Amino acid sequence: MSERSKSRVRQSRAQPESLEKLFKSLEEKVLNIPILNGGFESLMFKVDKIEESMSGVNEKIDKIHVAVYDPDQGLFARVKSTETKTIENITLVKNDVDHLRTAHETHVNVDQDAATDMKLYNEIVDRHQRDLERVMIWRDRINSILKWLLVTLASGFLALTGKLLYEFIAGRIQFN
Repeated sequence: MSERSKSRVRQSRAQPESLEKLFKSLEEKVLNIPILNGGFESLMFKVDKIEESMSGVNEKIDKIHVAVYDPDQGLFARVKSTETKTIENITLVKNDVDHLRTAHETHVNVDQDAATDMKLYNEIVDRHQRDLERVMIWRDRINSILKWLLVTLASGFLALTGKLLYEFIAGRIQFN
């Protein structure tokens, strides 16, 4: 036999033992793999939980999306509306300022006659104010007099009604 064949024979005899060790080692490794010992089920359970959580997160994100981007009530719509109103208000204020500047320039250029007219108008207004105050005092006095007159008439009417009732009960007045 050649050396080669002897070496093959030796290897073939040694192979079953090393193969057996190799198989036992593989069997041990396979049996100790966590995925085959319930690890895969645990992994699937965790994936299911993550999917459930993600669906809740997706719902919340959808609600946030609606709250932000809704064309009628969303945050961007409200900001845009507020921006538009602010721009309109600024335009109105600018127009008012321009109008006031023009009015001020016009009033600055008023001559002495206008100042005299203003004094006259103020005197007339003061006179009307005093007259109005006198009329208010007169009205209050008339109201007071009318109240006392009404109280006097009411008490006279009550006295007359009482007297008639007494006379009727006493039999001095009879209805036929």
